[in-house]
Parts: sequence; structure tokens; C-alpha cells
Amino acid sequence: MPQPSLRNTLALAAVCLAALMFGLEISSVPVILPALEDRLQGRFTDLQWIMNAYTIACTVVLMATGALADRFGRKRVFVLSIA
Repeated sequence: MPQPSLRNTLALAAVCLAALMFGLEISSVPVILPALEDRLQGRFTDLQWIMNAYTIACTVVLMATGALADRFGRKRVFVLSIA
């Protein structure tokens, strides 16, 4: 079996790190909702709109990035997104 090259290993590590960071980004909003509730004196059900808006914004950016990747190349858009 051929050994994977260093370049392939680094590319895999970059993709895995990006996927991990996106998962952490999405899961950070529910964690801060109680603190926002305390600071803004809002009800928790009202602050769910923050979660909804953040999720919709992330989805829109993800879909737009996918369209750009189809048009200009996945590698180019990925490297630009990481930068």
C-alpha cells in the first residue's frame, strides 16, 4: 500500500480542522444564551430568535460559499475562506 504524501496529510488535516471549527461555531450560540438572558433582561424564548437568526446567517453563508466553490474551484475558495 502506498504511503500518503505529506501534502495529502496536510490537506486532510486542514479540512478536518475547518469542519471542527464550523461545528464549534454553530454550537457556541446556545451556550451563551443564558448569559444574554441575564445581561439583556430578556426571556429565554425571546432570545431564541438570536439562535434562529445566527443559524440562518450561517446557512446563507455556507450556501453562498458552495456556489462560489462551484464557480471558482473548491480549493481556491477553501484557501480563501481559511485566510
